[in-house]
Amino acid sequence: MPAENATRFYLALRQKKVPAEFHVYQNGAHGVGLTLGDPVLGTWSGLLSNWLRVNFFFATAKPQAAVSGEVTLDGQPVSAGVLAFYPEDKNLPVTAVRVRRGKFSAKADAGPFVGKSTVKFEGSIWEATGAPGDKAVSLETLAPSDGRAVVVEVGEGGEMTKLEYRSR
Repeated sequence: MPAENATRFYLALRQKKVPAEFHVYQNGAHGVGLTLGDPVLGTWSGLLSNWLRVNFFFATAKPQAAVSGEVTLDGQPVSAGVLAFYPEDKNLPVTAVRVRRGKFSAKADAGPFVGKSTVKFEGSIWEATGAPGDKAVSLETLAPSDGRAVVVEVGEGGEMTKLEYRSR
């Protein structure tokens, strides 16, 4: 099946406001998404699983909450990154909130789900801002100040949260 046919199908779904994603791979014949041993083509089943989770095929949608807060590394605001909120219910999707200049915020329709979530700073580098004492630090070397996973209880009213990390 030529990719052009899939493109037309995807565009028709979008026109009718049907939730859809479209992934085209450079190589491979029809059905390559089941080629789990291939490091590129085998990603299809994971992409499908994520899409199903985001569209609540695995769990009933729950209320989301507005959140805002600050993220620091060794007492200094981090330059940029993403906070990922992993809900206690593994069937709900992970929610990502961008961090800029140490601050983060999300409106209720884009915020984490109400209830307990483990929060992780995602990305490979905490970027330096150019200020004296700044450093670029690999994520693998970071830990919350007490060395444990950060678990938060997300309430319905956009509470302020401060997440403090330290270099190991």
